[in-house]
Amino acid sequence: MSEQELKELENRFEERIANDEKIEPKDWMPEKYRKMNIRQISQHAHSEIVGMLPEGNWITRAPSLLRKVTLLAKVQDEAGHGLYLYSAAETLGISRDEMTEQLLSGKAKYSSIFNYPTLTWADIGAIGWLVDGAAIVIKPKNPLVYSEETNPISYELQLGNQIADIAGNQYQGSFDQTFSLAVEIEQREKLTGPTGRIYSICLPTTSI
Repeated sequence: MSEQELKELENRFEERIANDEKIEPKDWMPEKYRKMNIRQISQHAHSEIVGMLPEGNWITRAPSLLRKVTLLAKVQDEAGHGLYLYSAAETLGISRDEMTEQLLSGKAKYSSIFNYPTLTWADIGAIGWLVDGAAIVIKPKNPLVYSEETNPISYELQLGNQIADIAGNQYQGSFDQTFSLAVEIEQREKLTGPTGRIYSICLPTTSI
């Protein structure tokens, strides 16, 4: 490929980025851009896999069967995240064996927080609070309910700078979305008894 052709491809790529177009793995992209994506995705994948180790260390020592099952589910979840990310990186032209070799050789990095040992069961709680608890849990003022078929109910969720992380940093974005739960339909059916009497029964409630 000539230098002129390469320049045209780069310009076309920059235009797509400027237009906020989605770049697919098989699309042409600058080699540095492809390598950067591979590095970032693989680092995330490595962090998911290595992140299993501190919690997995306590699976056999969990204080109850319920906590053991919960911890197993969490560790399995992390493994699934890692496999998804490895698969995503593979679409960019790197093999899983190569990514594994980079991790074992130290060429590839992962989140260093997972190097801290989990010496007590309380450490597992701290991981759940400070690491896994990154998701925002919002408790509504009134319980959410399913909509009746004849009276649909919608809810609006708005987030602004009134939300802050545990360090006190305020949320800088904005979120405004309307949603509704599934509609409940109460089905009734008439049955005729052996004496000719008509009975009205309610079938189990279904949602759509």
